[in-house]
Amino acid sequence: CGKCGERMYAVKRSGNRGFDYICRGKRKKKACICKNLNGNRADEQIKMYLREKNDLFFMKKEVRDRLAIVWDGDELKISESAEKKSERNQS
Repeated sequence: CGKCGERMYAVKRSGNRGFDYICRGKRKKKACICKNLNGNRADEQIKMYLREKNDLFFMKKEVRDRLAIVWDGDELKISESAEKKSERNQS
């Protein structure tokens, strides 16, 4: 979660209407005000990002380990983690 830093996890919506990613801080601790993230839309954005990296189906370990996905309640940001990029550049 881009607001509180907790992990987000998938939760099925009632009535077979898909799923959302929900902040652990919001669900378990009632301490976060982040909006739920539509799971289908988020997954499509992630697929588009991986297509750009030519890694849609295999999710290579080097891509997966660097992937940073952050939802701030308004925008889903998908990028490579800055600290992972610097580790790669040093080797």
